[in-house]
Amino acid sequence: MLTVLIILLTLLYVSIFTSFIYGWRKLVYFDTSTSDDDLPTISVVVACKDEAQKLPCLLESLSKQSFPNYQLILVNDHSTDSTLQVMNDAKIMFNDLTVISCSQSGKKQALREGIQQSKAELILTTDADCIPCATWVETFAHYYQHHRSNMIIGPVTMSNHASLISQLQHLEFASMVASGGGAAALGAAILCNGANLGFERSTWLRCQSELRMDIPSGDDMFLLQSIKRRGGTISFLKSTNAMVTTVTAATLEAFITQRTRWASKSTAYTDGHIILVSLVVMAMCVMQVVLVLASIFLNLQITYWLTLFTIKLLTDGLFVWNFKSFFGIENPVKNTLILSAIYPIYVLFIGIRSLMTKHTAW
Repeated sequence: MLTVLIILLTLLYVSIFTSFIYGWRKLVYFDTSTSDDDLPTISVVVACKDEAQKLPCLLESLSKQSFPNYQLILVNDHSTDSTLQVMNDAKIMFNDLTVISCSQSGKKQALREGIQQSKAELILTTDADCIPCATWVETFAHYYQHHRSNMIIGPVTMSNHASLISQLQHLEFASMVASGGGAAALGAAILCNGANLGFERSTWLRCQSELRMDIPSGDDMFLLQSIKRRGGTISFLKSTNAMVTTVTAATLEAFITQRTRWASKSTAYTDGHIILVSLVVMAMCVMQVVLVLASIFLNLQITYWLTLFTIKLLTDGLFVWNFKSFFGIENPVKNTLILSAIYPIYVLFIGIRSLMTKHTAW
């Protein structure tokens, strides 16, 4: 019975990640070298709370965009530092900047008020601690002109790869982004990130009643779910010219808090593809931990765990090999091995912690 269960779980895992590899390879790298007419009107909406230290770097990168004809909307969510002052001071840097003080609390409410203020056809979002590349807005504009989509998922990478911990964060994060890209290419989108996201304003207005305002985070994922449920189109923009860079978590505590916040909303997901992938990944982690413990305390042959671990490692390694150049992954072989060894314990810990922790802030 155990052998059958291991085989079935392994087949499911390998099938899912093989499909992600196929989807990632299927994505055509988007080139913006062509000149297009009638590009969409664009608003960049950024919700901020106590980001006075990080916001200037974002504003500087946005002021240097190669596509300057866009509206920037900054929404202050009841900051207690000088965030609002930084926003207002930035008006001299932009031709079209709107600053809003949010009437209600929470990131979702801040984004809602910013989007409602926009009159543009396409909305782009990012976070205050992110740095979009200089061609970010331009690339989205051209991509939307060629591939009309209700939602466009943009690539996100991480900076600060000096330590092993930061390299592992970078690898894990890139794996999630590439998984989301591969799944979207197959018409089964499962992941997106508000740090680099584009969507039609009209689509957001139709979906806003399903964005779960009662849950602090998940503005991006609940929008993805709603668009899928309505039969909308979701695409992934595979281009480093649309890349947004964020930083790795500065401390282990910050990393755990971030991942726990991400996991805490998963119980509210209703999309079949998202649930299936989450359950298979979790089951694979649980199985590995159980097999190790059983080999120690119940004299189960260690070959059960070793076989499962090896197959998963080879699958993950092949996946990483396909996206390592796009995201600039360092030491892919060594870091994939290390991450594969600690990942089951990490996933179980975050999963249990997310069920025991109530998050009321973003």
